[in-house]
Amino acid sequence: MIGDIRDELRARPYELVFLASGYQLRTKPRFAAAIRAASGANLRDAGAPELTPMEVLAVTSIAYLQPATRAELSRLATRHCSTQPR
Repeated sequence: MIGDIRDELRARPYELVFLASGYQLRTKPRFAAAIRAASGANLRDAGAPELTPMEVLAVTSIAYLQPATRAELSRLATRHCSTQPR
């Protein structure tokens, strides 16, 4: 099955690679310059995004709970978690 997925991705700008006892979907290195140019800024110099305390809680919870559900995030945040921006 992994071979089939890799074959399907061969003509696309990303690939499936085996890394640290698992698989990672990542951009092919030859497309890095084009992606940086399209972003309009040097992403390495952009720094960390400024997040609200609620956003930090959400990102941390998602990383810890994997796979996380909206219900679990709402329970931890003690309020409804929505995908709609304010």
